Amino acid sequence: GLVMIKVKFFANLRDDLGIKEISVNASNIKEALENISKIKNVDLKEKLLDENIPKRGVIVLVNGKNIVHMDGIETTLLEGDEVSIFPPVGGG
Repeated sequence: GLVMIKVKFFANLRDDLGIKEISVNASNIKEALENISKIKNVDLKEKLLDENIPKRGVIVLVNGKNIVHMDGIETTLLEGDEVSIFPPVGGG
C-alpha cells in the first residue's frame, strides 16, 4: 500500500527540480518517480530510466542500498524509507 517516504536528490537533479528533497506517497520506486513527476511537472522516468532500469550512471538507493541489488524500480517501500537519487555524473 501507499506509504510516506522521503526522496533526496543530488547533483544537477537538484537544479533541474529546484528542490533537494520531497516527501511523497508511493508503494514502490516506480510509483514514487511517477508521483514526483506529476508534482514537479518533470518526467523523471524519462530522465532516469531506460526501459524500467536506471540509466547508465544513475544510482537509486533505498536507505543506502542500491536498488539494483533489490527489485529495481519495483522495490517495495516502507513507511519512512529514504530514497536517494544520483544522476549520471557530468550530465551523461
